[in-house]
Parts: sequence; C-alpha cells; structure tokens
Amino acid sequence: MSSTSSREGWTTNNAAKILDAFHEAAASSNEEAYFSCFSPSHEARFLGSDGKENWTVDEFRAYAKPHFAAGNGWVYKPIERKIDIASLSESVVIACFDEHLSSEKWGRARGTGVLTFENNTWKILQYHLSFPIPNELANDMTKRISQHRTNGTN
Repeated sequence: MSSTSSREGWTTNNAAKILDAFHEAAASSNEEAYFSCFSPSHEARFLGSDGKENWTVDEFRAYAKPHFAAGNGWVYKPIERKIDIASLSESVVIACFDEHLSSEKWGRARGTGVLTFENNTWKILQYHLSFPIPNELANDMTKRISQHRTNGTN
C-alpha cells in the first residue's frame, strides 16, 4: 500500500468525507461516484450482510449496476462513527473505522472497514456491512442461521 502523500490530509475529518461521499452516492444511485470511493490501487473488497457477499469491486459493481441503473440505490445514514488513523510507515497510512448506520428498510446496521491514504486522498480498501444482533437475541438468531444453512440455502 504505497502512498506518496502529505500528512495534512491524514485527518479523521478527511477520512470521514470519503465515507460520507460513499453513502451519498449510494442514496442517489450514482454508480460512478460510489465506486470511485474504492481504492483503484489495491484489491478493494465489499463484504455484505449475507455470508456469500465477499466481493471484489468488479464483482460488487456487477451486482450493484442494475440497482443503480433503476434508481434503486441504498440509503444508510451514519449515526455515529469512529475512525483511527495509523501511519504504518512513511508511505503507508491506513484508517480503521466503525460506523453505526440507520436504514429505513433494515433499521440499524454497522459499517466497518479500512481506508487507505493514496494520492493525497482517502479511499476504501475494505467495507463490511453487518446487522448487529443484541446478545439477548443472539442464541435464537444463530440457531436460525444454522438451520437455514442446514437446509442448503447458504
């Protein structure tokens, strides 16, 4: 992960801007803007809420393209976000993030992942969307997921 960049851009506010742009582009079904948020320099990935959804950007784009073309982007609004920046070397800077999201369709969700600072801007290296399960419901939900998988569905 090489990045010849200026330390001035290494702020959490600047890192948050790429995540905001990511969510805004999805909500407006703007495919070009959405996928430009991913790192073009690395094998960026999107991990969706379904266990089968572990996609390269090209695979995810193929999935998303008809949804965006039909104007059916997805809306996740950040409620709370934490970003930690780490300079791994003079040329490698990453940020790990955790954001709580609100969705009209799904309720609460969580996005976690890694950003990389390259060419003086933050880009998404990995984004993982999940639906947090309260501990009080976890036993029942994991049993239901196991049963679902036993039935050969996933």
